[in-house]
Amino acid sequence: NVSNGARITHQTGQVQTPSASPDGSEVVYLSDNGGHVNLWVAKVDGSSARQITFERDPAVVIGIPVWSPTGDRIVMIRSQGGVNSEWLINPDGSSQRELVPRGAGAAWSRDGKWLYYYDYPAGKYLRKVSVDGGPPMIVRADNASRPAIAPDGTTLYYVVELPVVTGGSDLEFRVAKPEDGPSRLLTRIPVR
Repeated sequence: NVSNGARITHQTGQVQTPSASPDGSEVVYLSDNGGHVNLWVAKVDGSSARQITFERDPAVVIGIPVWSPTGDRIVMIRSQGGVNSEWLINPDGSSQRELVPRGAGAAWSRDGKWLYYYDYPAGKYLRKVSVDGGPPMIVRADNASRPAIAPDGTTLYYVVELPVVTGGSDLEFRVAKPEDGPSRLLTRIPVR
């Protein structure tokens, strides 16, 4: 309900893609305050706004932060030269590191130990990788993208793009339980 909304940021720059901390006390968001889009964190009462990334290179784009369910990490997209990668950073701005060299569409496992993503731009595989390191594992190989994990952690929702003769792609929204088990079609959105 917008009428019950409270202003959180007091910046003059553009603010986008907020993600709340699991305890609801803070929010991470993108802001171009200072001339380049970077990540900022603020308390939900609007106090204590702080910048946690300090990118200045115009060839680098920072985007779409998502707070982990355990509250100790934030994942973000870092794009350079047309290559999207997924990076981790702590809420205080420390320990920034690349986790996925080529990928997009990050979604956290319920326990915050795994990050789901899809190959970008190819979009053929949906993968997951441990945030503590190790090789990624293929979860779906059916042209899957845009993963979402159910709150109970047992169900995977995702999108499949199906090319059509007239150009573009129809979108199928699918669900699998377990994540690598048979999937079920929820709905299909045809290209018009």
